[in-house]
Amino acid sequence: MNEYDVVVIGAGPGGYVCAIRAAQLGLKTAIIDKQWLGGVCLNVGCIPSKALLRNADIAHILRERGKDFGFSFENLSLDFPAAVKRSRQVADRHVRGVGYLMKKNKVDVYMGEAKMTGRNAIRVTDKDGKVTELSTKNTVIATGARAALIPGVEADGEKVVTYLEAIQQTTLPKSVIIIGAGAIGVELLREQHWQRETGIEFIIDCNAQQPLGVAGIQASDRAIDRSGKLIFGALGIGALKLKLHRACISQLFERPDQVLDAEQIYALAKAMA
Repeated sequence: MNEYDVVVIGAGPGGYVCAIRAAQLGLKTAIIDKQWLGGVCLNVGCIPSKALLRNADIAHILRERGKDFGFSFENLSLDFPAAVKRSRQVADRHVRGVGYLMKKNKVDVYMGEAKMTGRNAIRVTDKDGKVTELSTKNTVIATGARAALIPGVEADGEKVVTYLEAIQQTTLPKSVIIIGAGAIGVELLREQHWQRETGIEFIIDCNAQQPLGVAGIQASDRAIDRSGKLIFGALGIGALKLKLHRACISQLFERPDQVLDAEQIYALAKAMA
């Protein structure tokens, strides 16, 4: 059994930073993640979304403000698959950077699902079923969050997608309803302006305690200016119902007759992992 002073479960920004600091303080440290080093943020969240956001901003400048900068185009062509490819390269570079930091700070990395089998015992099962037993004096749980779907509805990858599919798909829907107005939701909202014909029909904030969140407010102001077809409302995810024969949402704001239609729904609200 491998023995550690600290084991961190979850290798997202909270987890890997914690592991690095623990190692720097002289503690024998390990980190566990069942999917990615860097977590959602680096792989399919904040980092690739900001890369796509940069592409969208450049596209907006070229299309709408070219004359302000002293240039013009006869036939401007935008290649969204190429933009997605660049975002994946940016994400991969950051993930490799986290791997380097783990090695530099002598943090042992275990890729697999962690299960606490006792106060000081953790079992790690990798994707091939191999089991590794760890002993630890201290455990840090930094498992982050997961997509919170509408009750009774699963993401099909076509009409209903989570951040995982939304950040990697190489085509943009003609219209979209975004559920969840956190950092990823607001940034994906702005990315839709990559092409003029894409419309954000609605963005729904499911956090009644802090509508739009601190990170979302500033970014959303610019997005609203470019869209003009937004509804912001604070309501729980349980208040939404989905009709699966088309991408639409009904029963909003205590109005059962209200139906929102779009080609695709981004289910980006979060629940604890």
